[in-house]
Amino acid sequence: MEQATLFQLGKLALEEGDRGEARRRFSESSRISENLGDPVWIVHATFGKALVAWEERLPRAAVEAATSALEEARRLHIGLAAEIESWLARTGQDGEPMS
Repeated sequence: MEQATLFQLGKLALEEGDRGEARRRFSESSRISENLGDPVWIVHATFGKALVAWEERLPRAAVEAATSALEEARRLHIGLAAEIESWLARTGQDGEPMS
C-alpha cells in the first residue's frame, strides 16, 4: 500500500503549503497505482492532483480532474466520492461533466 502512504504524504505536504512536494507524492502514487492496476488509488491520486491544481490557481484543470475522479469513484462505489462531491460544492461546481 505504498500508494496510500504517498497519497497521505501528498495531502500533508499540501496542508503545509508545499505544492511541489504534494504534486510529486500524488504523481508517484498515481504511477504506482497504474502499474499495479489499482483503480481505487488512481482515483485518490487524481483527486490529489486536482487539489494541487486548485492551490496553483488552475481552477479549470482542478475541476476537470476532480470531476473525473468523482465519476470513477462513483463507478467504483468508494467513499472518496462524498469528499470529492463536498469539495466540488465548495468550489461552486456540481460534479457533473463540464461542457
